[in-house]
Amino acid sequence: MLADDLDAVFVLTPDDAHTEPALFFPQAGVAVFVEKPLAVDLADCDRVLDTAARSRARLRVGHNLRHPPVLRRMRRLVDDGAIGRVRAVWCRHFVGHGGDHAF
Repeated sequence: MLADDLDAVFVLTPDDAHTEPALFFPQAGVAVFVEKPLAVDLADCDRVLDTAARSRARLRVGHNLRHPPVLRRMRRLVDDGAIGRVRAVWCRHFVGHGGDHAF
């Protein structure tokens, strides 16, 4: 991927696979957006933060909810045609309910 002259990458893998790309790309000078959590243990979080600081590559962490079981199930239902043809999607994040409902 580095041969493609990247400006940035998004790390949207399952949580336990965030660390390696979040270490690799900053070392190559590429900005990284990592879906929350940054990593699954504190030591890996520290490694990623240290690497980003040393490389001076931009590091951002965000919240996309791409892999929670409920969303994977919803995707399977759509793919299987269980609700018919999808023509529009409306999404609202109900922040006041906390994050536990997504996991």
